[in-house]
Amino acid sequence: MPARPGDVLTLEVNILDMRVSKSRPNLGLIEVNYEMTNQNADLSLKAISTIMFAKRDAFK
Repeated sequence: MPARPGDVLTLEVNILDMRVSKSRPNLGLIEVNYEMTNQNADLSLKAISTIMFAKRDAFK
């Protein structure tokens, strides 16, 4: 259902997976799931994306 003016939208974001890139080990990959609903709990958006980021050492 498309979002309409006046709708109250709620976005839920969940991390599905986190891993180090096999081809570029200095980069990390996060797979993220997005679901947006309106005030009636009707689904307005569902998407999955993969985000690439520079990796750093773990906190010690």
